[in-house]
Parts: sequence; C-alpha cells; structure tokens
Amino acid sequence: MYVTSTPVALAVESGDANTPCLLGYLQSLCVGGFNNGVDCISDADCPRACKGGANHGNPCVTGSQCPPALPPNPPSSGRCEGYCDDQRTLGPEPYYKLSSQWGTVKLHGANIVPNTSYRVRTQVDSPSGIARSATTTGTTRIWGDVDGDSDADGIDVTGSVNAFRHLSGAPPFEGANVWGQGLTPCVPDDSGDIDALDITVTVDAFRGFPFICHTSTTCHPHPPENPYRFTGRRLDFDVRDASGNPLMTLYDYRAREYDALHGRFLQRDPAATSTV
Repeated sequence: MYVTSTPVALAVESGDANTPCLLGYLQSLCVGGFNNGVDCISDADCPRACKGGANHGNPCVTGSQCPPALPPNPPSSGRCEGYCDDQRTLGPEPYYKLSSQWGTVKLHGANIVPNTSYRVRTQVDSPSGIARSATTTGTTRIWGDVDGDSDADGIDVTGSVNAFRHLSGAPPFEGANVWGQGLTPCVPDDSGDIDALDITVTVDAFRGFPFICHTSTTCHPHPPENPYRFTGRRLDFDVRDASGNPLMTLYDYRAREYDALHGRFLQRDPAATSTV
C-alpha cells in the first residue's frame, strides 16, 4: 500500500492476466485554452481562452466573454475553453500525481471497447525504483447502454434524446456520449455535447447493430520494476491469484529464502550454532 503523499500513475491493461497488454497510462492534459495539450493537475493549470467568435484567442472566464463574430467578419460562434482532462486519454508515458488529485477516473475513447474487462494498476517511481500494485478489474458498458442497466433498449434511446435536450434527470454525459466527437466515431468528445449522432447510434444499438468502431490494440512495454524490496533483498517470486491476492512472496537472502506471507525463513540459518 502506498501512502497518499506518494504520486502515482495509473496503468490500464487488457489481455490475459498471465500475459498483460499495457494499453497505456492515463494522461492528465489541458484541453483548450492557452495551455492546450500541456500536463496539468487541476483546472487552474489550464487558463481559459475564447475559441471562435469575435474575441477568438482572448482570455475568458465565462462564455459571455466570447460573443459570436459579426459581419463583415465570417460568422462563427464563440465559446470559453480550457480545463484539465484526466478522464479519457491514454498515452505511452506514465503521468504521476497524488491519488487525491486523480479522484474518480472515467476512462473512455478510441482504445476502450464496450463490454470488455480492463485491469488498472497504480505505479510509483520511488528512489528505490519502480513498483506496481496488484490489479483492479473493471468492465465497460455494452454498446448503446446509456443508462447503465446492461442492455440497449428503448429507455436508452429516450435517455439519449433527453440528454440531447439537456432535460433534468437525463443520463450523464459519460453514458449518453455513445458516438464521440463530430463525424469521427469512438474518439473522446471534447465539446461536452450530446448531438444527433449520439442519438442515431443509440437507436442502431437498440436495433441490434454491432459495435462499429475498429480499434487496434497497441501494447507498450512496462518499465522494468525494481526487484529489490524488503530490507533491500531481491524479490524472487511474487505469485498472485486472479484477484491480485498474493499466494507466494519469496525473497532471496542468499543462503535461504524468506517467506514474506508467513514471516519466516524456509531454511535453517546455516550460521546458527548447534546445541546438544
């Protein structure tokens, strides 16, 4: 267990537990604003700016500061953008911050497929080297399941319409965002809007159409983990069950092995004095 003051990265894996495929590490990046694409911890790291409209590129706090462009300029609407997004993007490099700063993570996007189990590990990079936790497993919703009740039915279609209309009690954005961004399927939607394409795809799922997105699984190698742990000795065996619970944890003490689970050595101390 790592103390809360230790920065951690979140690694997402797929594949068999014995042959894990590291899909990537959860990123924490600014979306929109002056620091678009820059690492962030909170929204304070992502100062907002107008996108489009009469004040395009100017700093802003609210959308009212980004009015639409008027003639003779080309017509365009304006909106105030800039926030820290740690909810969807995976990348090959770990990004470390405190557990309290990660909060509750809601991951989705082009490399996350419906009705599929994924494993998540925390990873720390301490002065003694990299170490990773046991895995926690989660399963994504089925295709078109807006309300999260494990099927795609008429209620999901209604929920998608209600989310599009911004009605009170509508499903949250994470559930209703079935399609993605604009005309590109399965790409995280940075606009925060539910549109007609989300409704259309939910209807298709209700009609039994299959998941339409073709994703390629790219595995990234885990950085080597530090094998020297307890009292600086090498971890020889770390066998765990499917839930990540340790079954055997043995350390190499040169002349004998130490069983960390039972707190005892497996062999006699060869330097011990014999008594009669």
